[in-house]
Amino acid sequence: MTSEDLLMFLSVATSGNFSRAAIEVGLSQSALSRKISTLEAELNIRLFYRSGRGVVLTEPGHRL
Repeated sequence: MTSEDLLMFLSVATSGNFSRAAIEVGLSQSALSRKISTLEAELNIRLFYRSGRGVVLTEPGHRL
């Protein structure tokens, strides 16, 4: 995990939305989503509950 990964994670966590977070970090929504999915795979944990209305942190996401 890099500092860039943490910044992306924090952006999604604080905005609760991949689209808004993508604008903040300067990526497309799909690229940010892929990067978060890669981070989750690396850590072997799910960081967010995803829905059509946005995202919410899971318990491991809160701890991170």
